[in-house]
Amino acid sequence: MSLRTTIILLALLVPLAAGCGDDSDHLRVRGVANVELADGTRTGFDFPDATRLVDDSGAVGPDIMAGHCIIEQGAAGSGARLHIGVGRPNASDLGLRSLEVTIDEPGRPATGQVRAKVGEAEYVGVSGAECTIEEAYLLMDDRIGGALVDCTVVASGATETAHAIADLHFAGCELQ
Repeated sequence: MSLRTTIILLALLVPLAAGCGDDSDHLRVRGVANVELADGTRTGFDFPDATRLVDDSGAVGPDIMAGHCIIEQGAAGSGARLHIGVGRPNASDLGLRSLEVTIDEPGRPATGQVRAKVGEAEYVGVSGAECTIEEAYLLMDDRIGGALVDCTVVASGATETAHAIADLHFAGCELQ
């Protein structure tokens, strides 16, 4: 890990750790998740402070901010996989409902997949020339992980594209 990456991580993690207090087992996120549609419409979420999220598998209510950060520990000799996501899974508007990133063996170069749900439309992008997942990291012992995403995503069953950008950093990740 470069000195620049280490400094960035420390700058981002200190506020997350400080915001956890007595409920450090709860998932918290800091950063942004945005999607720009082909027509120029922008929608997304902004987490300027360490924001507590409810588990998205059981989230209820249209305005509940939910999410997940799951660290899959690899078998002996293999790396880990990081699953992160934020959203309002029960929202009824046409805005961003969720943005999820699956990262295979965080590091450089990071590979993985990006999924975004805007209204009823689902978009998917796979890391490559038009979809980058940078500065992906996880600290298994501290249950912390995150990534920078800049990805062209394509609507399922169509050729409509959108542009997903995210800079998300989680504390309180679940270990599996």
